[in-house]
Amino acid sequence: MLLPSYFRYLKYLSKFKRPIFILENGLADKKDKLRKNFIKNHLIWVHKAIEEGYVEIAQLFREAAGAEVVHALNHLKTMGVVKTTGENLKEAAEGENLQIISMYPKFIKEAEAEGRQEAAESFRLAFEREKHHRTMFQQALKKLNQ
Repeated sequence: MLLPSYFRYLKYLSKFKRPIFILENGLADKKDKLRKNFIKNHLIWVHKAIEEGYVEIAQLFREAAGAEVVHALNHLKTMGVVKTTGENLKEAAEGENLQIISMYPKFIKEAEAEGRQEAAESFRLAFEREKHHRTMFQQALKKLNQ
């Protein structure tokens, strides 16, 4: 399933601090929150529709969110900010590393301090997955450079 990649892609896009204007649905604002929220909401709705047994409806939401990602990628290509696969793998591994070193440990600690064990466990799960993602990106980069 491609859903986690959408979120990583949105995170990746946010670093450019440039608005992406989605023309077909009129979503645009200076901080580009509307487009991100549009995609995020559709992906949440995908999961809920699947949970409720509405697979066909989930697919509608998934297609709409996926189309927004494609549009954003085309806009980024036009702006000249799409890098090589090697550069993207290196940056992806570095991004995962940042989450492992600083982001998730802090989230886990704060959730535990607040007595929110369910949140802490969710962050621990994500923390472990980020380690796996970093390794996958590093291995792919090594293989690409052989």
